[in-house]
Amino acid sequence: MMRALMLAAGAAAAGYALGSKSGRGTYKKMMGQSADLWHNAGVQDKVSEASKVVKETVPHVQETVGALAKKAGQRTGIKS
Repeated sequence: MMRALMLAAGAAAAGYALGSKSGRGTYKKMMGQSADLWHNAGVQDKVSEASKVVKETVPHVQETVGALAKKAGQRTGIKS
C-alpha cells in the first residue's frame, strides 16, 4: 500500500515537472493569441456594442425586477 502511494506521488511529481516545462511555452503562445484577439478592432467593436446594449437595458431590467420583487413581497406579506 505504501509502495503504491509513493509510486503515485512520484508519478504525479514527474508529470507536473514535465508538464510545466513543456506547457509553459504553449501557455505563453495562447496568452499572446488571446491578447491579439482582444485587441482586434472587430472584437472591440462588438465589445462596445454589447456595452451599449447593457447600459440601455439595465435600467429596464432593474425596474422590472423591482416591481416583481415588490409584488412577491406583497403576496408573501414581506415588507421591504
